[in-house]
Amino acid sequence: MMLGVTTVNGQITDTAKVIDPALTGKHLVHAEVTFFDGDENGQYDAIFTLSQDTVRAWADYVTTVAFYHTGIAVKNGFTGSLVYTNQLIPVPGQPYDIWMAVDIPNGVYTTWVQTEGMEAPLMIFKDAGFNHSNFTELNLWSAIHNGSGQDDYLTVQNFELTTNSDPSLASLSANVGVMSPEFNPMEQAYELAVPYGTTAITVDALANGLGATVEIFDGLGELVGDDGVVAFAGDGISLEIQVKAFDGTSASYYLDIFVDDGSSEATLSDLTPSIGTLSPAFSQAVESYTLTVPMGVTSVTLAGTPTYPQATVSGDGAIALTGGAGTASVAVQSFDGSANKTYTVNVVEADGLNYAIQMAGVDGATSHIDISGLDLKTLPYTVEMWIKPEGAQTNNAGLFYSRTGDDNAGAAYASGWQGSGKLRFMTNIASNDYGTVTDVTAATDVWHHVAVVLTEKTSTIYLNGTPYTREIESPAFDYSVGKLYLGWDTGAANRAFKGAIDEVRVWNDSLNAETIMNNRYEVLTGAEAGLIGYWNFDLNNEHGVYDWTGGVNGVITGGTIVESFPRANLNLTSLTVDQGNLFPGLQASVTEYTVILPVGTTSFVLSAEAESASATITGAGTIDVTGERGSTTFTVTEGAYSQEFVVNYQVQTELTLKHSYTFADGTAKDVVGQAHGTLNGGTIVAGEYIAAEEGEFISLPGDLIAINTYASLTMEVYFKAGDGINGANTMISWFGNTQNNYGIDGLYLSHKSRTAISAGNYSSPWSNEDGVNSLVMDDGLPHYMVATLTNDSISLYVDGTYIGSTLLRDHNKIYNLSNELAYLCKSGYSGDETWNGSILEYNIYSGVMDGDMVAQRSVAFPIEDGSEDATLLDLMLDGVSIDGFASTITDYVVEVADENYEPFISAEAKHAGATATVVQANEIPGTATVEVLAADGETTLTYTIEFIRPTTSIGEAKEEAVVVYPTITSGDFTIKTKGQAGMVTVYDMTGRVVISQPLQSSEDTISLQRAGMYILKVDTKEGVNVFKVIKRD
Repeated sequence: MMLGVTTVNGQITDTAKVIDPALTGKHLVHAEVTFFDGDENGQYDAIFTLSQDTVRAWADYVTTVAFYHTGIAVKNGFTGSLVYTNQLIPVPGQPYDIWMAVDIPNGVYTTWVQTEGMEAPLMIFKDAGFNHSNFTELNLWSAIHNGSGQDDYLTVQNFELTTNSDPSLASLSANVGVMSPEFNPMEQAYELAVPYGTTAITVDALANGLGATVEIFDGLGELVGDDGVVAFAGDGISLEIQVKAFDGTSASYYLDIFVDDGSSEATLSDLTPSIGTLSPAFSQAVESYTLTVPMGVTSVTLAGTPTYPQATVSGDGAIALTGGAGTASVAVQSFDGSANKTYTVNVVEADGLNYAIQMAGVDGATSHIDISGLDLKTLPYTVEMWIKPEGAQTNNAGLFYSRTGDDNAGAAYASGWQGSGKLRFMTNIASNDYGTVTDVTAATDVWHHVAVVLTEKTSTIYLNGTPYTREIESPAFDYSVGKLYLGWDTGAANRAFKGAIDEVRVWNDSLNAETIMNNRYEVLTGAEAGLIGYWNFDLNNEHGVYDWTGGVNGVITGGTIVESFPRANLNLTSLTVDQGNLFPGLQASVTEYTVILPVGTTSFVLSAEAESASATITGAGTIDVTGERGSTTFTVTEGAYSQEFVVNYQVQTELTLKHSYTFADGTAKDVVGQAHGTLNGGTIVAGEYIAAEEGEFISLPGDLIAINTYASLTMEVYFKAGDGINGANTMISWFGNTQNNYGIDGLYLSHKSRTAISAGNYSSPWSNEDGVNSLVMDDGLPHYMVATLTNDSISLYVDGTYIGSTLLRDHNKIYNLSNELAYLCKSGYSGDETWNGSILEYNIYSGVMDGDMVAQRSVAFPIEDGSEDATLLDLMLDGVSIDGFASTITDYVVEVADENYEPFISAEAKHAGATATVVQANEIPGTATVEVLAADGETTLTYTIEFIRPTTSIGEAKEEAVVVYPTITSGDFTIKTKGQAGMVTVYDMTGRVVISQPLQSSEDTISLQRAGMYILKVDTKEGVNVFKVIKRD
């Protein structure tokens, strides 16, 4: 059974079909699809999914194959991201074969995709987790696209259950050694020769058949882990690699591993300097290195360790530096004399500058610093570090973190439910303790000092010197066992810190707050009492980091050396103004502030005090105010370092109406300002905008309204909500932005009734809201709501009654709102339904409306008689409505082939008391106009019809790209194209979308259920074609 086009909370289900029989076990499904970039903007968002029953929201997906411009990806788990192992960029208009091996009992699926020119299917991702587990079977496939912003889509040509009987391997390899013979899927026995001293290898065996599984067993019949790591001792080991095809057919491959006896081995197993770090990190196969040592070092000792103990090493030992440089050649001769190798080390002195390491984040496997082996296993202890987060961080991103079995401990970002952007100190030793969390978030793109201190009785985390302490008894965690990383918590691949790290210090003592604060800018020597680990990045090596205590040198993966923070205290202890309110309050690492000044302010006094007694401040004092908005800067200087601070100012205004939408003239015109609205469906009747169907709303020019420039504001709406038909999350108005389908940096009014603001949180913005609630108003009756917003609080009035106010947190400020999007009857969350009801008037004021005025205006409900309506009910050419006519569209272009043709324009005003005056075009090309004078005798609106000649050359036969026939019928309408991809959209005469679906072939049929006149629009790569059709009874 094929299901029709439906809207899914901001998404559009283009095609859906029941899977019969339903999927309940292990299945291999195959779909043939074609991808289209509907809006041709190069930004893709279309999805193929399996689910149980109809998809009504993203949470209903079970499996997801997403076509994005960054690559085809799959959803990995409910809280996971859209991922791919192999990148395949979609090409519009190209067909794709999708295979999914769905394992319902184990809750995973593996996806392959193949398209033209590919010899074999490409695995996109293996064993992705289902989006949710709340289902018993999969009985529906759907092709869905994002209707909010991306009109891309998939057409599905075929869907089937299939199988695969291929038990062969596509490839077999190991990370060490030489395998013989060369791999061939038909050859089943292999030998692998590995160098002397090898005790573990990684075997990678990839199945050839779709949905096939691979298991590796060692010589004792033990199953090797999914990572393919095989450990052994002595001369080697034998492996059996079992491949089971999807249909159960099986085959085995055999790999015998032999370890060389070592007598001809001429390599080093390690090359260790007495000070400094090698670049790149040491590897047996790499023969040339750079060794960077601290400034002032005059000699360094190299120790070369042979892989085979009886091999001879020469050239290591003490290396003298002359002019800050030196060279060593470390030679190795094999025991039997048959082989020689020389390792060259160029020694250079560091430049003495301060550096940090910038981590890429995203995937911890490719972005971390490994300091495993640190001897930290007792209490108390202190860990310090500086961090500069680049943008918003993933929840649970690790900073200094280790896991051993069920136990884990260290400093990291908090979980989403604790507050995204906050920091957390975990001491979870096989318990359900979720750590000590900061009360505030760590601001992005600025440097922060972070310290954690654990004693037997307390757990403390410091953020920029502010302590957050819990009294809790914590056992010691042994960091010396297992992996210890800077910048990654291995609990998940995406728990990777993105940003800069520097000055990491570990002490076997509990430092007090004063010591931590006093020493945070100091560069240590490594010899300080109690210091057991000290890593900075001043040796400018992106492969390794030196432990200045002589302990564990770190191995860097995915890092880049960058400039570090100033080694000076440029912080403030005080920042005040003599009038108005300063936001936020003084915070370490915050360098930009905003002051809201009283009405009429012409100057204010800015006072600042530095934390360091030796620092100086310039630029503070009396600040002259020019206009309603401006900014000033002042600078803190200590030694060679300085920090500039910015203070923006805004002057309050008296209550002033800035934008007003009365709909009196039949349009969404801004009758006060120039921020005119655009109707996206819906109708205007007698000064009342009516949104009766899903997808109907008004878009406003957010950049012209510029909501974030107000010092304070008032939103006022007279409305009638639909009688019990709105979803809980619908919004009457939204000012903000949309990112990853979430409403961010926004302010809204809802019929709940509720008003709220949320800014600065992009992973769970709903958890970040400050707002006020009242009763749900969904009774179909007239209501009046007012929301006032300052940078201190948000307040709500309903039907003239004050409901309450909520104080705003530092991030939720007017100046942090986005001007990107502004809607009436639509939410900033793509998944929310549009709001159904009618708006009689919507107003935006600068300034705050007081309670008395709210009460007065609540009983002055606007009543429009339509006398200001100057729109047309119909606009006709030769007695037939002009193609694409809508009352809110005032400009039309009509192509005329016959230059002798005399067009006749007629018009009918929407309001009975309005008059329409037509001025006909007197030639071709030419222009006709219709001026409508509203019944009030003042309001006018002009419609323009421009007649043009065809651009086709004389004598050239122009074949129509799109044909619709018949245009008047009691049956179906046929759309005939040249086999082009495209979309067909059908509108009724109110402008409401009746049908929207992709063209399936060169000849498509459209069925309309109700009699009437319709506008049929066909979008293809050759352009847009519009037809008027009539459906008879």
